[in-house]
Amino acid sequence: MRPKFGFLLAMLSALASFSLADFASATEPLQSSDWLYRIGRDPTGEKVVEVKWTVRSLGNIKIVRIPWNYRSLLLGTSDGAQLIDNVHKESRDNGYAGVFSFSAILPEIKPHTGIEPHLLDREKRGEIARGLVYNVVNKKYPTWDERRVFTSFIDIYRSQLYSGPERLQIALVPKSTRFDLNRIGPERFVVEEWRKNTRLGGGLYRDMWFDGNTPEDSHSVIVCGSDERADGTLDPENGPYHMCEHFFTVEKLTARVKLSYRKGYLKNWREIRTRVDALLSSFLTD
Repeated sequence: MRPKFGFLLAMLSALASFSLADFASATEPLQSSDWLYRIGRDPTGEKVVEVKWTVRSLGNIKIVRIPWNYRSLLLGTSDGAQLIDNVHKESRDNGYAGVFSFSAILPEIKPHTGIEPHLLDREKRGEIARGLVYNVVNKKYPTWDERRVFTSFIDIYRSQLYSGPERLQIALVPKSTRFDLNRIGPERFVVEEWRKNTRLGGGLYRDMWFDGNTPEDSHSVIVCGSDERADGTLDPENGPYHMCEHFFTVEKLTARVKLSYRKGYLKNWREIRTRVDALLSSFLTD
């Protein structure tokens, strides 16, 4: 029994030392016709992740090429991408991917050349923006409809703006505008004395920022952790380091994007959206 046990330990140790980057470099492009993701080369010979993607209508399948230094850590390999895509069974069964991801350095949306995203993130917290790009064409909605695509998730996120024990009794109210964005968030309320000085006040507070008159008629919706305590007073320790999830559409890809970055970059939301739109649109091949 002891030799077998030693062999097992050796195998586990080898697997632990085999990084995702090692796996990616060892993976050859898939040759089968039913692939959805594969590692390949662009026309100049640079390494890319290729994704089968449907654009504007069912059956109009194109190739998206994600440059190697824009890939995400999770979807850096074809197998890693497939794990995420398992939740998009309908897309997969119809021969195209339901989602892909990418990452970039803020605020310029630069590639993380030569640096794995998780390593850079340790050195400069939040400098990496991570994005998921969702394909929105399916049998139920076979053509592009930006309004439907953009508003379908808003009610879900609206219900998650406060997660404390009084969740069902808390109303959402307008809050002060900033950075050319309107905002709604949970109404503040009187809490027990012992909770006033707690960072979350017994619950997690988020705000919804948007660039239209309402979230439903906006082109950007951004959900961020609040920088206020339960009683409405400012918590200066929290603001810049809360995370935001920025939702917008990229028409050229017929896609909805969820981009995550820390709140310190909220002031750059318009620039970030414009640059990400241009970046993702450039991934689509002719």
